[in-house]
Amino acid sequence: MRIPRVKLPDGSVRQVNPPWSGKLSGFTLLFEAFVLLLCREMPFAGVARITGVSVHRVMALAERCVNAAVGAADFSEVRRLAIDETSRAKGHDYVTVFADEPGRKVIYVAEGNEAATVEAFAGNLRTHHGKPTEIESVSIDMWPAFIRSITENFPNAQITFDKFHVISHASTAIDEMRRREQKLDPSLKGLRWTLLKDRRKLSRAQRSELDALLAHLTSHRTARLAVPGAAARDPHPQAAQCGAHPPQAMVHERAALEGRTDERGRAADPQALRGHPRVGHLAAD
Repeated sequence: MRIPRVKLPDGSVRQVNPPWSGKLSGFTLLFEAFVLLLCREMPFAGVARITGVSVHRVMALAERCVNAAVGAADFSEVRRLAIDETSRAKGHDYVTVFADEPGRKVIYVAEGNEAATVEAFAGNLRTHHGKPTEIESVSIDMWPAFIRSITENFPNAQITFDKFHVISHASTAIDEMRRREQKLDPSLKGLRWTLLKDRRKLSRAQRSELDALLAHLTSHRTARLAVPGAAARDPHPQAAQCGAHPPQAMVHERAALEGRTDERGRAADPQALRGHPRVGHLAAD
């Protein structure tokens, strides 16, 4: 189809801009929508092969549309956040992802995983009509930089630890304590996976071994540490009856393993995790 040209009063000639033209020269809106739909499902190289467009033009189209969508985003209704960092290359090269938890939608991505990264997001939230003081809860891992920066930038937010990271730390502490105690109590040898696996996945014999160990809470630190770990994975009655709060109990025992306790046996750094005034419960799956 030939697009008509018009001559303006000043003598210049301009091509008419039809309503169905896309953001890039030579593309229609429908074709661009098709390209963007493919970009959601496959790499840019695959989109280029299917559409016959160069990879560079596919990337340019995606970048332009994403920038337009980000610029028009409205975060005024955001109240609950989920924050996590991920490695984008070998080594310690991280990016941090911020998501609207109820909507399960990414709203901000930034390089790094430091306190300044969270502060930069707070500024971006204000730019898009959001208010840091209206954020009610933030789900994070146990990275101290995130805890500190959230406390400073989101004063009313309740901090919730990601369940995956809590269980990971608890499992490490349980196994380390078991290794120490089995030197004096050979009965603990071979119980590693009985202690670490989900109770629902244990065999009848393994459940019996676990119940026998949990019956000796006063004489085995491994048993005391296994209770909050089991409650985090599967709150069965024996774990629930002890009333242990998984993050607090885990931090206490982990601190004891690493020698970071005071003369009363308390964690030496309570402000980081245990006892923090803004730290809430475990995040759900």
